[in-house]
Amino acid sequence: MKLLLTSSGLRNESLKGALRSMLDKPVGECNFLFIPTSYHGAAGDMTWLVEDFYNAHRMGWKQFLVLDIAVKSNWDKKLWWHIIGEADVIQMGGGNSAYLSYWLQKSGLFEALPELLKTKVYVGISAGSMVLTAGLTSANIGESDDPADYEVNLRDPRVAAGELSDKTLGLTDFLFRPHWGKSDPKYANLNGEAVRRAYKVLQKPIYLVDDDTAIKIVDGEVEVISEGKWVLVDSEEPQA
Repeated sequence: MKLLLTSSGLRNESLKGALRSMLDKPVGECNFLFIPTSYHGAAGDMTWLVEDFYNAHRMGWKQFLVLDIAVKSNWDKKLWWHIIGEADVIQMGGGNSAYLSYWLQKSGLFEALPELLKTKVYVGISAGSMVLTAGLTSANIGESDDPADYEVNLRDPRVAAGELSDKTLGLTDFLFRPHWGKSDPKYANLNGEAVRRAYKVLQKPIYLVDDDTAIKIVDGEVEVISEGKWVLVDSEEPQA
């Protein structure tokens, strides 16, 4: 299984190089599938989504495919499931992780992904990374120290009632917290100490990464790829 869990997509050469190293053939011979569905559950300026498309597209794929599973889930699978089969790389976009989890299950892709990823490379962006990990409870780290706030919010006014889930695929034994250092005020208190406080409650290793960092996993081997900053918190004790 080959996973590249990013905070903000393929935004620097180190991350693009890591993806190239995971492919079995040149980029120009590979089909790239972007599933942007998670953005429906987000709000505000969508410049980041445009950048995610641009950064991936400019690598020069044989085909650049796009599939919105929230739309296609109500269609006969004969009309769209083949698009997944044609992809060498699946990139799962960011936005709202609980909304994405729901539609992955609704579409049937949640159940199918472990088998699909035996032959395909997976690139996650923020929410698209978190849905593969040990839980979504890391999503609110830095916003509150109240343990109750680590629970996944399954009532969100931006999303239709019932279209949220806290289920993840659990393909890693760690949690993933993206966007360290991002200028948005909601991330102002996101730092190593906030993650350490969260670890005391959640009791699972947590990778805190900035937007220039990714976690690369190939057949169980974990490597951090970074042009920025990151920290792994797997203890209640401060790191040296």
